[in-house]
Amino acid sequence: MENVTDAIEQAEADLTTTRDELRMARELVATLEHDAKRIEIELVGLRSYAQRRGLTPAMGGATVSALGGINDGSVVPISPGIAMASAPAVTDLMTMSRNEAVSTIMSQAPGPMDRSAIHEQCALGGRDDTLDDVSLSLSGLKRAGRVEKLGRGLWRLAEQTPATG
Repeated sequence: MENVTDAIEQAEADLTTTRDELRMARELVATLEHDAKRIEIELVGLRSYAQRRGLTPAMGGATVSALGGINDGSVVPISPGIAMASAPAVTDLMTMSRNEAVSTIMSQAPGPMDRSAIHEQCALGGRDDTLDDVSLSLSGLKRAGRVEKLGRGLWRLAEQTPATG
């Protein structure tokens, strides 16, 4: 009889320990998700800065900027394996509705974008939408559940999750 009560006490202690570990693991996951979102926002800012400043890795024919960077008009990847968004094909964007063009540009971007970056990509694609037009499209896409606002003026496509049944 003593063995059974000892086993019950041990199982209860194990359950308490396991639940505590599970709670800590969930807190860690939440912290990591928060950190990942913060880093993602930081990365978009750094990419935007690099794009505006034209920072490059090569010295051939380049100039050194007042900020200490090299400038030959191209953009340097911030980290290996990370590429800047390229301008969408002009004919593709020109034939699309504004909302389709905005969502296409966002889908080709490596991460969240601000409305100015979206507007710039629209212009590079040959569209003459204003910054306010882009804002209206973002608002409409948000209402439709196609984009989400991350804060600090950053937007990304809403995550598509498969339906569970």
